[in-house]
Amino acid sequence: MFKHKFQLKEDIKYINCAYMAPLLKSSEELGIEGLKRKRNPFEISALDFFTDVEKVRVKFSELVNCTSSQVALMPSVSYGFASVFKNLKYKKGQHGIVVSDEFPSGYFSASAWCKENNAELKTIQAPDLLFGKGKIWNENLLEAINKNTAFVLISSVHWMDGTKFDLETLGNKCKEVGAKFLIDGTQSVGALKMDVQKFKIDALICAGYKWLLGPYSQVLAFINESFNEGSPLEESWMNRTNAHDFSKLATYENTYFSDASRYNVGETSDFAKIPMIDESLRQILEWKVETIQGHCKELVSPLIDFLKENEISVEDEKYRTNHLLGFKLPKHIKATNLLEDLQKEKIYLSLRGESLRISPNVYNTKEDIDVLIETLKINIHNS
Repeated sequence: MFKHKFQLKEDIKYINCAYMAPLLKSSEELGIEGLKRKRNPFEISALDFFTDVEKVRVKFSELVNCTSSQVALMPSVSYGFASVFKNLKYKKGQHGIVVSDEFPSGYFSASAWCKENNAELKTIQAPDLLFGKGKIWNENLLEAINKNTAFVLISSVHWMDGTKFDLETLGNKCKEVGAKFLIDGTQSVGALKMDVQKFKIDALICAGYKWLLGPYSQVLAFINESFNEGSPLEESWMNRTNAHDFSKLATYENTYFSDASRYNVGETSDFAKIPMIDESLRQILEWKVETIQGHCKELVSPLIDFLKENEISVEDEKYRTNHLLGFKLPKHIKATNLLEDLQKEKIYLSLRGESLRISPNVYNTKEDIDVLIETLKINIHNS
């Protein structure tokens, strides 16, 4: 649909955005321009350290439905969760909740907090089912949340197979019992509608290099008002109330900004990366996530029909997405051989756990999926 806006080679069928998105041409150009600004640093004003950052905060707030004041910029998802857990107070008898095979950035942060507080970390296992796994998994997760739950940390969409969690129902339960609802939005924000107010999310951390189409090491986070009195991971001068006045920096103002920007990483104003993520957000907002998801649905529909015809399990529509789809290969197919065959056809996707993961975006075409189906067909019938 929009392949012309990317630098992808024409003959490449890159169905692997969940691994890493290609850069938009326009974002790349702005990144190069940003690097060139350092040639003449006298042209960079004190105001420039803050204006472009604020543009990014505003655009991300539109994407996830929050106020821009509650958006922070960070270098990694682990940095974001570490910031949140540093300010999560423990009450005697509390436990935390994650799901099985949660991405390490979230799991290790949750595990560290539980170990520090001698609290149990409960893992809600994925049901060992070929059909109906998403429904049962969501039900088991919901049932595990109670008045002793300190937090629930999950990905909005499971990074291995695309299982979708019912964020609205889970968020309401967390709110009801007083648990913090912490979401890794890396594999959905930018391709699937996100609403932190509707889903009652307390913290949403999103790596920018996947579905946000941005550069690596650029993370955007929503952190709600309940953390506005918290302590950041580092003591950056840029997060202080006098930061905009360079002439007064040596007065050593102790007061942080009164919103989520207190959690910004030091040296927030990366003059190459900030314009890049700003442009990527602009483009996503212009396209609209509904359009992106709709395009992906149109692409994967023939693939899903093919899988069902060949008795390969596909999650129910309510519990899967169209931009990230994972399925288990038949036992007679060797995954490494299949990946080799796919790459011979210049098809690029990922194997995660036991799932072959397909993750299209707006640069993919019907032809990409047709070639994928044909290659799968050969392997299934000839192995």
